[in-house]
Amino acid sequence: MVRDYIAELINGLKTGSTAHKDTIVLPYSKMIDAVLELLKTQGFVLEIKKVGKPIVKFAEVKLNPAMPVVGARRVSKFSRRVYRGSKEILANSRIKGLYVLTTPLGILTHRQAREKNVGGEVLFKIW
Repeated sequence: MVRDYIAELINGLKTGSTAHKDTIVLPYSKMIDAVLELLKTQGFVLEIKKVGKPIVKFAEVKLNPAMPVVGARRVSKFSRRVYRGSKEILANSRIKGLYVLTTPLGILTHRQAREKNVGGEVLFKIW
C-alpha cells in the first residue's frame, strides 16, 4: 500500500485550520519538510518541529491563526501527474492562492518558478 504524504499534508492543514487547532501532527519526510518550509515563508505555518524516534518521525506544525488555510486541492496524483513548463505557469497576481511545484531548483511557488524560468510537477493549490 502506498501512502500519499502530500494529500495527508493538505488534509491536515485544512482540517486543522477549520477546527481552529494551534498545532497539527503529520508524518515526516524530506519532501514534507521542504513543502512546510515553503508554506512557512508564505505565512501559512508559523513553526515546524521534528518529533519522534530516529526511524519514525513526525512533523509538529504550528498553524498561523491570522492566515488560515481555507482550502487546498491536490493537482498531481499517483494516477495522473501534471507537469507545467515555465511558459505555461500562470504568474498572474489575481490568482487566488498559490500553486506549489517541484522543480529542479527545489520546491517553489508558481510565482517563484515563473521568475526563475523553470517548470515542474504541480503538487497542489492552496488558498
